[in-house]
Amino acid sequence: MTKEEKFTLAKLQAFTATDFEQYRDRGDEARLRLSNAVISALSLPECWQVDCELRHEWGGLHPVNLRLSHQSAPRMLIEISSPCHESPYWYGRLWFDGGEAVAWFYSAESLDPVAVKEKMAWLDKYIRVGYRQANALAVALRMGGHAV
Repeated sequence: MTKEEKFTLAKLQAFTATDFEQYRDRGDEARLRLSNAVISALSLPECWQVDCELRHEWGGLHPVNLRLSHQSAPRMLIEISSPCHESPYWYGRLWFDGGEAVAWFYSAESLDPVAVKEKMAWLDKYIRVGYRQANALAVALRMGGHAV
């Protein structure tokens, strides 16, 4: 893919873990373009702030690693991660118990923005009704059948 080529959802969905890794190996600018394409495909509501990993500041495992924070719970750690050399799946996860445990709310072989947005809408609903601490939100999501 050249600098002029645009990522489409179909291209992102066709990428394998190896494709993501190879694209990341092209450098920070390429990784930023890839992350921005995913952010654009997700088109999340304004209540979500999104940041992306560029230089392995969050461990560097996933070529696309997005951190999301909700305007009403900015310190809660929520991630959307692409496939990588260790896993062929996209993941959505909420870190809790001081970053020692994870509630998985999304797992799929390809990026499905509609499904991710539906899951993020559930997180938003729970946060808006008062689950603003990660431990409580993880329990509520699991009890509601929205996470494992």
